[in-house]
Amino acid sequence: MSGKEIMFTPVNLGAIQLKNRLVMAPLTRMRAVTGHVPNPLAKTYYAQRASAGLIITEATQISPIGMGYPATPGIYTAEQTTAWKEIVEAVHAKGGSIVSQLWHVGRISHSSLHPEHGAPEAPSAIPPTGQTYGADWQLYDYEVPKAMSIEDIARLLKEDQYGGSIENRLRILGEVIEAVATVFPSDRIGLRLSPYGTFNDISDSDPVALFNAVIQKLNGYHLAYLHMIEPRSTSAGGGDQVFEDAPITSEIFRAAYQGKFITAGGYDQAMGEKVLEDGLADAVAYGRLYISNPDLAERFEQNAALNPYDRASFYGGQEVGYIDYPTL
Repeated sequence: MSGKEIMFTPVNLGAIQLKNRLVMAPLTRMRAVTGHVPNPLAKTYYAQRASAGLIITEATQISPIGMGYPATPGIYTAEQTTAWKEIVEAVHAKGGSIVSQLWHVGRISHSSLHPEHGAPEAPSAIPPTGQTYGADWQLYDYEVPKAMSIEDIARLLKEDQYGGSIENRLRILGEVIEAVATVFPSDRIGLRLSPYGTFNDISDSDPVALFNAVIQKLNGYHLAYLHMIEPRSTSAGGGDQVFEDAPITSEIFRAAYQGKFITAGGYDQAMGEKVLEDGLADAVAYGRLYISNPDLAERFEQNAALNPYDRASFYGGQEVGYIDYPTL
């Protein structure tokens, strides 16, 4: 089959059934309301995009101290959970599938976002460079985070046994997966990784060795999917430049993973079709194109023109740049 034919062929990611191979990537939009509850407009926003094979929600913090930016939604209170249930029902009513991306940002947080908890928690007391937004939407220098003790880690899920060797560094990942698997079966759990990510001072001296070890560990869990980011796209979607000479994670890591593989990062329609045709992915995730094209699947299927996105309205605000993009 051609790449386009594959793109519109159903696929199962574990227990999750997709009607096509288009995935809406997780997109932070910073529009949550008081109490970090999803905005009521989010029901419309996600339902508009239900023709995607799968929607991955905006990153959603699992606790107050896991919050990284103002007006981001959580999923740790009854009110937040009720709002998310309404969103899920709206997507299901349109025949769509949706999963939640769980989030804990560690040192990227700021005490103004959770004053009752104080400084952010992180593996080590090392702040990132640069600035971040506080609760009042003003920019602040990053704070020195509180180094988490073993007792602190136990509270979230459970310092030395989580760092250093590759084996130790994989320990927290395995514990998180196993903790989530006590609530949901493994074939409804997915994982998103950025092997070559550089956002907020992250890096690794040998990503091929580290992430091949990660994949070997993941093969034992039989997850719904592994979602990997291509480094050619600028850091966390913060710009439009694409680096053509960057490593290609789908070529480096896909063969090692025994389950379903989602790729993301700087794809257009033709590139998405090619990666599917080449067998380097089972589905392709799109971010910025899904912001401005609620019916991206229909537009790809009909080779229709795309709406341009307005970067100025990506974060914060209400309807504008959120639910007012036209459909065909």
